[in-house]
Amino acid sequence: MSITPRKCKAAALATAPVAAALSAYGFLKGATKFYSSQVNGTPEQYKMTLPGDDLVPEGSPRFKRLTHVEDLDAPCDEVWKHVYQLNTTTAGFYSFTFFEKMFGLSVDNTFMVEQAWQAPDYYKPGDMFCWSYAGFGAEVADMVPGKYLVWFADTRDGTRTPGASFLLPPGMPWNRWSWVIALEPLDSGNRTRIYSRWNISASEESSPISVFLMDLVMMDGGGMVNRRMFQGLEKAAVGTARKNIVPARLSAVHGQVLRH
Repeated sequence: MSITPRKCKAAALATAPVAAALSAYGFLKGATKFYSSQVNGTPEQYKMTLPGDDLVPEGSPRFKRLTHVEDLDAPCDEVWKHVYQLNTTTAGFYSFTFFEKMFGLSVDNTFMVEQAWQAPDYYKPGDMFCWSYAGFGAEVADMVPGKYLVWFADTRDGTRTPGASFLLPPGMPWNRWSWVIALEPLDSGNRTRIYSRWNISASEESSPISVFLMDLVMMDGGGMVNRRMFQGLEKAAVGTARKNIVPARLSAVHGQVLRH
């Protein structure tokens, strides 16, 4: 049976959207990898033990690790103040506000230290860490003030990590993950080395598509957000970050009311 030019044209039109989507995905993935690669940890830093590694240890099913490291030109004590108030419902994630909102996180990054969020008991192990006002997130698993914060979620334990299942893609029976941000003082505390590590494990029965989606969101998306977060934390700690328009205007109005 011969193939007519009309059939060839129809086939080309049918495959064009798929080819365009694959090309766009390839470009975005390449750009994301390049952007986040600027803060990739060294092989030694990937292997080093960080707090929280015991929650999702190497050797777990479908184990993946992402370790990013950056040296910040900001005092360690000041960087910690901003790390301490990381949360959707407080200071945000010091990253891409537009993309965070696009993924439904409803974040409004403040880049400012708020004393109401600095109390010693404001943030403690067992507290809920919110990814969204919709109620999904993780548990604050461990913390040493000034040094590190560990978050943990396990979709098999809804009591310990309520809402963790919201990060469970279709076709994946379960997943668990830990995230740590750790600080190392440099130059007598005048500069800071910051570590961000994700450890992720998932069910061996997970479908290829669900694994792809998890990698896309947590490995590629999370990696890109990490570098931007490092930049935001550094600028916020030294007072050079630009305030978001809404918080800045509210602060100005609030100050005028108080003065009157």
